[in-house]
Amino acid sequence: MDIFRLRPKPRRNLWRMFLWCLCILPIFLQGYALARSVDERIYLVAVGNVDKAILKNLKSALPSRLPMTAKVVIEPAAALPAGAYSPSRKQYNAYLILDELSKEVRLFLDMERALFVIDEDIFVPDLNFVFGLADQKKGTAIISLARLKNEFYGMKTNSALFNDRVVKEAVHELGHTWGMDHCPNSRCVMYFSNNLQDTDRKRDNFCLDCRIKLGKRYSGGGLLGEKARK
Repeated sequence: MDIFRLRPKPRRNLWRMFLWCLCILPIFLQGYALARSVDERIYLVAVGNVDKAILKNLKSALPSRLPMTAKVVIEPAAALPAGAYSPSRKQYNAYLILDELSKEVRLFLDMERALFVIDEDIFVPDLNFVFGLADQKKGTAIISLARLKNEFYGMKTNSALFNDRVVKEAVHELGHTWGMDHCPNSRCVMYFSNNLQDTDRKRDNFCLDCRIKLGKRYSGGGLLGEKARK
């Protein structure tokens, strides 16, 4: 008899969950529809020597991972800026590279982004290394392939895993160019990767909360209201 008395409680919990879904669904659909209705143009630019196959894979993979329609274009490669290399660290300064390369591109439209891809190890002064870096105001970002490779850690090559990591880091840095902050959800692509295990653990797309936030940025004029970048 006691068992039957306990049954209504989980039913009430399910009912509450159902009502919560009904409340949040319109918000999600509105944000998702607004984001999907906007066309993005993303320019991929190799910095130095980068395998063309990696750029082609990004061009193919990115549109399906983004919560808006996007056209990805591969641009001619750019040279590594002089002075970006730090002999003492044996790494390249990501700030210097992104700053110099951002001066060479002009993004006329609100919905344009430039993603630079480098095969060298990069850093920022306060950290030992970074997988990537973004400049929201300029709409530019850079990702490094160096530490995404198993070979960097003395492990066996895994091309499929490497390509997955590249896509995740690309989507992550592009997210920053749209004003997205790091997400506490360890499965979301906007989660901060302190190491490669964090990158492998998270998915290659935005979680529900981040999709809603991104949709609000579009609808609220945060992105659509931007002027052409100079």
